Amino acid sequence: MEATRFSGSSSASVDGKSRIVLPADFRRVLEGKGCNYFYATPDLQHPEFLECFGPDHARNLEAQLDEFDPYDEDGRILRELLIGRMKPLPFDADGRFVLPAAFREKARIDKEALFVGLGATFQIRDRAAGEARSKDLEERGAAAARRMTSHAKLRRLGQRE
Repeated sequence: MEATRFSGSSSASVDGKSRIVLPADFRRVLEGKGCNYFYATPDLQHPEFLECFGPDHARNLEAQLDEFDPYDEDGRILRELLIGRMKPLPFDADGRFVLPAAFREKARIDKEALFVGLGATFQIRDRAAGEARSKDLEERGAAAARRMTSHAKLRRLGQRE
């Protein structure tokens, strides 16, 4: 089965030349689209994480931003933050790529990186920060599941009347 979306998580070490190995599953998604590179930009909601994606997602993002009036302040801000900071990162046959110093500093990635698949995109995070976020999400996810279950029970009770 051909992978078309980024899923799962994986950690990787940063070598002395600031190279990291892209997880094989993520590499297959990109190579399946004829790419040996991906784009990275700091995430808007979590600037300590890098949001990454292939060229198809980059085109969609640019098309959405192009819908703003060129002089609309919100559109200009988003274009500058997303497009202005976006960099293509090529990877070699083994999946190695160089993470630019500015991105390493922004994401506080020193020795270990964590890759997290998010469907059409993936994130690169500092491993410790990423694991802390995962723990927080698990706790919040359990609470959300309980709320959803309670809402579903209430709906079923309402349907019985």
